[in-house]
Amino acid sequence: MKKGAILFLIFGIFLIGISSAIPYILFVNPTPSDNYETTSDSFEINSSITNLSGLEELIFNWDGTNYTFYNNSLVLMMNFENNSGLGENDSFVRDLSKYENNGTVFGAIFNLAGRYRGAYSFSGRDKITIANSASLNITDNLTISLWAKRNNVVVKQVSVGKLYSCVLTEKGDVYCWGENIFGQLGTGNFVNSLSPKLVLGGHNFSSISAGFCHICAINTTGSAYCWGYNTFGQLGNGNVTTMYTPQNVLREYNFTSIDGGYPHTCATTTIGTTYCWGSNACGQTGIGRASVLFPSYKAIKSVLIGKSVDSFLIGETFGGTIVSILNQNPVEFGTPSGWVNILLSYNQTADLYLNGTLVNNSAYIQIDSDPSVITIGENFDGTIDEIRILNRTVLASEVQQFYKSNLKKINETSWEFYSNQSLDSEKTYSYFLFAKDSVSSYRLLRNIIKFPFSEEDLFSDSSSGIFKPTQKQLKEGYVKILTKKQKVQVNLSNGEQYLAEIKEVNKILEKVVVSIGGNNYSIAKNSSEKIDLNNDGYYDLQVSVTQIYITGYAKVEFKEIHEEISQENKESVTESAVDNNEDAVSNKNKLIYYVLGFVVLILIISLIILKSLKKNL
Repeated sequence: MKKGAILFLIFGIFLIGISSAIPYILFVNPTPSDNYETTSDSFEINSSITNLSGLEELIFNWDGTNYTFYNNSLVLMMNFENNSGLGENDSFVRDLSKYENNGTVFGAIFNLAGRYRGAYSFSGRDKITIANSASLNITDNLTISLWAKRNNVVVKQVSVGKLYSCVLTEKGDVYCWGENIFGQLGTGNFVNSLSPKLVLGGHNFSSISAGFCHICAINTTGSAYCWGYNTFGQLGNGNVTTMYTPQNVLREYNFTSIDGGYPHTCATTTIGTTYCWGSNACGQTGIGRASVLFPSYKAIKSVLIGKSVDSFLIGETFGGTIVSILNQNPVEFGTPSGWVNILLSYNQTADLYLNGTLVNNSAYIQIDSDPSVITIGENFDGTIDEIRILNRTVLASEVQQFYKSNLKKINETSWEFYSNQSLDSEKTYSYFLFAKDSVSSYRLLRNIIKFPFSEEDLFSDSSSGIFKPTQKQLKEGYVKILTKKQKVQVNLSNGEQYLAEIKEVNKILEKVVVSIGGNNYSIAKNSSEKIDLNNDGYYDLQVSVTQIYITGYAKVEFKEIHEEISQENKESVTESAVDNNEDAVSNKNKLIYYVLGFVVLILIISLIILKSLKKNL
């Protein structure tokens, strides 16, 4: 083997080795081709990033601005895909950031109905836990992003107290709202609420009863729980401390009904006995006059007192909460309406965005400086997908891109990036994707061109491919978006027919050339040409150009007129027609010259190649 061939082989092997170490980006369906022209207001970008040796950075550039979706600031990323190729299963969720803050699933169920395919559904008592780590110990700048879809909450019982109300759902959750100075809302604080809040604790209740400023409930196993005002021991937990979360009533009984009064509570067991506890100033517990701090027996069949109302079924749904990660207070996101993107950006104050729109620039957030366990989905009834935590705040300009885009890991060397972008104005938009791993980097650039008109404007009025306006349309002015070689049939009122053809649309020179009646007419943007089609001394048609687009289209108006031509204009029309015909001849000659020049160039190149081959031989 010759030395040159060996060197060539070595060089080829070197190139293969280099190419195998470089990240490769490919735009795939439904991404349009480069320089694609569209009339749509939006389009989808889908890309595959392969051959990665550990992703370190991914940047998406849209219309000249960089947006970073992956780097060291991303401390938690979960796709919720249950991807066995990444080691995931029903009870294990992998953190796809570089920090490996993996999660353990408790009760949440994987499904394929997520915002981006896979997701986990939570019943209000399920959760995913993540052991705390140094990367998640964030106390200042913070961004949390996720997709959530809340289940409909169907109410089966309502009970009201003093300045507060509670409902029991079919799933066994209790929601309360209103005054909360004694913790009667059961939310773990004393903050009043104008909208329903989920009672904490993950209990599955079967009935509820609101007292004056405390509320009691029975779970599906018959155990009783109370919370709120407790100065007289009306919670039945053996003390007089007001509590803002459900407390178990201190007796091992199975209760079938419970009712709260002003300062006391009574309940009935499965065997028909009734117990009461709390204030007994008027003997309301049925055991004399002494107050009791836990259930006391009295052989009476039932006691029905207090502020509760009859249970009834209603189909109303109401605003829900998503219990945050990092031990924050619940974040409101309203009634069920499909998937909602929630982004919370925190820097001293918190900005809350829903679907890319700022809804609260002073959202309440409380961060535990060193939580032992971080939970996702606890006390939330619905589905969650695509969790992200960053140790930085995001700019308002970034929020829209977080809402419109998503990054997904496929396997150890491959990722996918998706984005749905808006096209708001007539222009050429550029976009590129940049990926960097531990070895090298790669960038892929494309353009898309937006038309400022609808696609209906681009199609002819008939199957023949020729636009055919009616005489009425021509009288009023027929406007159409046209490009080179498209034709318009002009039917005049006198019965004459002419075919107008677009010969040229020149954005640089801002002109359109229209051929009709054997003549070419060059019409500048925002100007008109009056044409005498039958040479009878009257203008029959006015052609106007109102807009010329970068895409090679123009907005042209055809309007039938009847206007006598002055002597001066007659001479001008004749000269114009002559000039147009001369232009046509000139253009034809130019084409011939171009063809001849091209042929000569090919011959010269061929001679050079032949001469080179002879030398080698």
